Amino acid sequence: QNFIPKLRAHLLGRRLNRKFHGDNHDDFTHDGTNSVSIRGQKIYRVATCQVNYTTYGDRRDFDAINSSTHPDIMVYSKDDNRETEKFWHARVLGIYHAKVSTSHPGAASQAVERMHFLFVRWYGAEPGWRSGRAQLPKVGFVKHEADFDNFAFGFLDPGQVLRGCHLIPVFTAGLTDELLPYPSKIASQIDESKTEDWVNFYVNIFIDRDMVMRHYGGGPGH
Repeated sequence: QNFIPKLRAHLLGRRLNRKFHGDNHDDFTHDGTNSVSIRGQKIYRVATCQVNYTTYGDRRDFDAINSSTHPDIMVYSKDDNRETEKFWHARVLGIYHAKVSTSHPGAASQAVERMHFLFVRWYGAEPGWRSGRAQLPKVGFVKHEADFDNFAFGFLDPGQVLRGCHLIPVFTAGLTDELLPYPSKIASQIDESKTEDWVNFYVNIFIDRDMVMRHYGGGPGH
């Protein structure tokens, strides 16, 4: 729902060099988003996205993101939210690119550019849960709301992705079908026979040494 309008708003925000705040562009007008043109009305889907990063020991490494096998990613949260929530997490549902131009007067360039973007389903921090050295961070899918400003789904610049991440289902919390207004095997991705979601996930911050340092700090590269 609202896939193309939200995609246009996302692409316009990037062409205007706006800082990432979760694609919350309340001031965009209808004419503004319609200034974005996707050449041939075509977007192209690819299977994988390689995320390059620098490890805590100042070495190069990468994560391969695949919407079917390794779909979960992490990004920095909004600047004013990092004291309580350093990272946001999302599940990649699609990896795309398109040739995009805009006639918006505020754009640095109105030329056609090839732009890459991810279609994601957002996780949110579990309300009331306090993580620490004895408890892993806990997240769950954001519930879909039936309006344009719902934050369950969105688009993301691949350049914002810090790393892939490992999320562990909280099996004791069980499954739910109340987060989406209709069944969706693509959005749930537990397996092909199920359309429910796990209620919660633990964020595995001990998947490797670099991930530990990202959460606790203290590494020479962070």
